[in-house]
Amino acid sequence: MVNKNRNLFSILFVILIYASILLPSGSILGVNVKTITAIFLMVAVLLIFISNSFFSFKEISLLLLFMAFMTFYSTLSIINGYSIASILSQISAILATIIPMWIGALIIRRGFLGLSKAINILITIALIHATIKLVSFVLITVGIISLADYTAMQSEIFGVLPISLEVDNFVRLNVPSDFIFPVVLMLCLISEMGYIRKYFSIAIILLAIVVTYSRYLWLYAVLVLLVYYCSSLFKSLMTNDARNSTGIKVSSLLFFIFIIALSVIIIIIFYMNNNTGNDFITNFIKERYTGDNASASDYTRTVMYTWLSSAVLDSPIIGSGLGSYILQYRRFYETPWNYELQWLALTMNFGIIGIIYIFTQLAIYYKKIIFNFFEVEMIDKTFVWIIGMVLWLSVGFFNCFLITSSAGVVFWGFWLYLEKIKEYNQKIKGS
Repeated sequence: MVNKNRNLFSILFVILIYASILLPSGSILGVNVKTITAIFLMVAVLLIFISNSFFSFKEISLLLLFMAFMTFYSTLSIINGYSIASILSQISAILATIIPMWIGALIIRRGFLGLSKAINILITIALIHATIKLVSFVLITVGIISLADYTAMQSEIFGVLPISLEVDNFVRLNVPSDFIFPVVLMLCLISEMGYIRKYFSIAIILLAIVVTYSRYLWLYAVLVLLVYYCSSLFKSLMTNDARNSTGIKVSSLLFFIFIIALSVIIIIIFYMNNNTGNDFITNFIKERYTGDNASASDYTRTVMYTWLSSAVLDSPIIGSGLGSYILQYRRFYETPWNYELQWLALTMNFGIIGIIYIFTQLAIYYKKIIFNFFEVEMIDKTFVWIIGMVLWLSVGFFNCFLITSSAGVVFWGFWLYLEKIKEYNQKIKGS
């Protein structure tokens, strides 16, 4: 039964990954591709489980513990008077995050999908997403399509609006799935694909990061490249291995590509708007980082911090339950439990005990990092992973992007990275 469903299982999973990254809402023309695919995947898992000893005792134990966790916090929320709709909304978001992580690891461990093929699929999806972003940016910048028409089209097709900002002819387009770019950049750095494809992929990803105009993504990319360079240099000094000089040269080239990408974008913008170039770029930067929108955003988070801190102190140990929220202060009425200060909001939901549980589950999922950290041959790649993961988790201090299906794909991407350096380490030891 497992062999008969192997291809179908893998195809469904790949469709889920595509939908999570390329469809901003998971839906297209009102059809929720992501949810439908996830349901089929879970049914397939259930059928395989019934027909075969597919799961280990450890996996079943962790699943039962998760179900107990969700049941306890759902019950707590009901006792505290929160609506069933809000509880189900957060459960849905958590499952949307966990399914890509869990199924993605499962199909590789069981041999349904090869590790290299999985990495190539994720890189390809990110490149498609990056290309769409770059083309959209150019079309809006040169005036072929207006930002208003673009966002209206997004709303009509996908049922959701992107994060956008327009000052004169300068635009910013951002969606939560943009956070796939840094982890794919990391995967490109350690992938075994040909040099031309590798550098082309890295260049496209870096260009896409540049045009997001996200301070956080810029910092993320720069630190990943910086840590890759420094750790490669450190490893070279530690091992006296001439092979690492290639890694140093590559990372230096990547810095050069990133700076060139940023420069090219600015030159193109100045050229296309030669009459007002200085004015609108200056205006955009001011508006993006110090203008009314930035000030309003900072003020919102300050107010939010006050409300959430008070809510956390009301029940710091066990929290208020799944789907819990502040009655007097809701940011999103369809998902009232969701706040930009996500870690603080999760502490309000689950308390200190729940946060410990979340990090314990992440530690189990990424347990290989503990062993890789002490391998001298892996130290450069391990440091890149650690910095990348810290930066990714830090997103939750400013934005509510950690509990989405695209976030689940990002977490899976970090898992793929660890599996790849494990494979790399085995090759070195075997040689």
